[in-house]
Amino acid sequence: MSHSVRALQRLCLVGLAWAGAVGKCHAELTIDNFQAGDQVRYPVAILRGIAGGKEMAVGTSWKEAIRFPVIHHRYTAFVQLKPGKNMLLLHAGSESMKFRLDYRPSTSVHRVLTVLVSASDEKDELPSSDRRFNPDALPRIGIVMKLAQAFAGDAMARGGYERKSFNLELNFEGQVKIHRLKSPKTGSELRQMDAGAIFSHIQELVKTQLATETAKWCAFMAFSRFEPESQKSLAQFSQANESQAVFGTNDLVWWPLTFKAVPKAFADAQAIDPTKAFDDSGNRKTVWSNLSTGYGTVIHELSRTFGVNGSSDPNSVMSRGFDQFSRAFTQAEATIEGRSTPLSFSKDEIPKWDPFYSALLNWNRWFQPDSPKAESFETSLKPTLVVTGDEILVDAPYGLRVIGAQNEASPAWFMEYREPNPVRRVKLSLSSIRSKFGEYKGDLTLEVEDDHGQMNQLVIH
Repeated sequence: MSHSVRALQRLCLVGLAWAGAVGKCHAELTIDNFQAGDQVRYPVAILRGIAGGKEMAVGTSWKEAIRFPVIHHRYTAFVQLKPGKNMLLLHAGSESMKFRLDYRPSTSVHRVLTVLVSASDEKDELPSSDRRFNPDALPRIGIVMKLAQAFAGDAMARGGYERKSFNLELNFEGQVKIHRLKSPKTGSELRQMDAGAIFSHIQELVKTQLATETAKWCAFMAFSRFEPESQKSLAQFSQANESQAVFGTNDLVWWPLTFKAVPKAFADAQAIDPTKAFDDSGNRKTVWSNLSTGYGTVIHELSRTFGVNGSSDPNSVMSRGFDQFSRAFTQAEATIEGRSTPLSFSKDEIPKWDPFYSALLNWNRWFQPDSPKAESFETSLKPTLVVTGDEILVDAPYGLRVIGAQNEASPAWFMEYREPNPVRRVKLSLSSIRSKFGEYKGDLTLEVEDDHGQMNQLVIH
């Protein structure tokens, strides 16, 4: 197809958008967020582009292709890649195309380990009295981990960085490896413990069996329960620290078992009665919104293990923006009670990390696709912050990459040093930094990160 024809089609589409009408102009089939031959370092890639018709399909073969809706001539899709060269097959309306993407698996020793913890007297399956229900939690968890990884790479790209993401532990078949651990406690004992006690118990259990300094742990609790009679959700919480994130599993019943089922699940507006079934959807009470919040919670808490904190930005995954996780995989949100039509949103309303957090993650050890050749370094030589009067002195023996300041209510201020040989010492003015926050006179948290992803913080009162 000639460049002039492509340009004419794009102009036609723009004209339709401005006119708010549907004409006879056909959308061409494009992938707009990748160039042919691009290399991806994780196995699921999010695609966005233009298409005709009501749906499009994409896969590395027609047998494996997944169908996604096309809304106002645009689509968002994802595709599972295999190591090496991948020739993607796309079809929409009357058009088909091939598009090459290369997948080179990450070689980093810093990985996220996925864990399913069950009670000593219970199976590691989801409870159900319905024999038609598949209780297997493993494929549901494997899907969310890969989609969270894909979201991370996509969010970094949308933030102006390379498509960096965390490295998952995969088996020889390319599936997420899920470590199944048994607690010595019974389900009844675990469900009588509070969230903090359960979190500590899982951390000790994981450390004993999976101890490693190069891992973050993402643990799911198979012993979570919802009791309709009492309206109690037992062992149902999400929490994280610098090494592990822990999640309840009462909402896994709404999570799809296969990647092919994900687009339909994100469009499933079936209402959920919270008096009869567990609902954690930001008060939207539908299947799709439970899925969106559940998936979003995973990336929200996992981000905390990487040193990322809360946010005042409503579109950040570090605020309640994680409820809108589905927007990274769709072109419109499905309906809910009180909203009879799908909700369109702008690209700025797709969940993301705050710019300061994207800068920190850009240098985070868990976001590097390959381990550096000289991996050994003195962890005692972390960057330091010293405040004397109005002067802030930052020393980073391995080179300063990011310095920033934030409070709970305002966007953060930060500086990033991307040059090959970053500075090792910086002097800043505290009053100048405070001026970035207007009339705010409360505490500020200063945070620095060096070339090895080592971080340090200092609270200024």
